[in-house]
Amino acid sequence: KVIENKDWNLNLGFNTTFVNSEVLDVQSIVDQASFYAPRFKPFPLEGYPVNSLFAFKYGGIDSSGTGLIINNEGEVLPASSASTFTVDDLVHVGSVSPTYFGGITSNLKYKNFTLDLLFTYKGGHVSRMPHPIYFDAYSVSTNTHKSIANRWRNPGDENIDGILPALRPSGVYYGAEDYGMFHTDDKVFDADHLRFRKVSLSYDMSSIFNSKNTTLSVYGEVRNIAVFTKNKLDIDPDFIDPYTGNLRLSNPTNFIIGIRATL
Repeated sequence: KVIENKDWNLNLGFNTTFVNSEVLDVQSIVDQASFYAPRFKPFPLEGYPVNSLFAFKYGGIDSSGTGLIINNEGEVLPASSASTFTVDDLVHVGSVSPTYFGGITSNLKYKNFTLDLLFTYKGGHVSRMPHPIYFDAYSVSTNTHKSIANRWRNPGDENIDGILPALRPSGVYYGAEDYGMFHTDDKVFDADHLRFRKVSLSYDMSSIFNSKNTTLSVYGEVRNIAVFTKNKLDIDPDFIDPYTGNLRLSNPTNFIIGIRATL
């Protein structure tokens, strides 16, 4: 309790949990990079945290608009060669599981009014960014990510920060390049965030009754108010697949008005 007197009462609460994990043993070991930097959940790797995220080292874009990646010997290769890479060529960029999380609560009472606040937070984890799927880019039934507009078009574009590879002509299959280019270490963001989960204001009207066992209050509540993120991408880290970068619909803001009664 922070404040307690006749009219005012303030309680603050805080809790946090720290998580430290490590894969101690793996029965089946494979060397191919695609098992550890796949489109979906990767294989565990001994000595690294559970739910680790691995990526190819980004090598930029060449003068023809081709995406490049770098192996563990420092060779700069076309992203289409990703299928030949081994686990030793990958970069460990973190875990998709938070290493700490918790909540903050506040309960403020003034006479018959009560104001409750709830915040939650998570941190120490990462996620892949959303990205366009190039080999589906010409499909009329596929929505592609808006970042495809920031792609290589002319020689010299490769010098622009964050530029994406060129879009190949329709009918050209380049799934291997797509895979290698969009699983690079530059397309990962910090998923730390603070969420303003709930605010509630109530008014206790129990004094109109003579019975101590009868209570009545009216209240208004707002849920899923806002999220404050470390990333600058306007992405809610709780509503993206951290392995693939696929976005999901976030929870809408809810407005609630009600009456609580005990008879």
